Amino acid sequence: AQRVYADPGVGDFHRILLPGSYTLRIEAPGYIPYAIKNVAVVDGPAVRRDAALSSGDINADGIVDARDVQLVVNAVLGIADPFDADVNGGGLSATDIQAVVLRALFRAR
Repeated sequence: AQRVYADPGVGDFHRILLPGSYTLRIEAPGYIPYAIKNVAVVDGPAVRRDAALSSGDINADGIVDARDVQLVVNAVLGIADPFDADVNGGGLSATDIQAVVLRALFRAR
């Protein structure tokens, strides 16, 4: 593991990398891990990638529950809704459904 420079108060972090292609995985307690694939780093100016981590609370009502699961299922099926249901950065898929279901079940304990 190599050092990451962070300001946890605002979620800002910096990592010096050699030129190449990378997958960034961002994790924080209470949030669904987020991945950004194929980040190209070249010699020269810094490369910036932003990521908004999701707790799984798709409708922002303060709780992860069956309603959030249904919103993710709807999004994966192509049923329009105003919420961003790609919670893990991999594009809408069954893994988004799984992540929100697990968060809802974990909350219930």
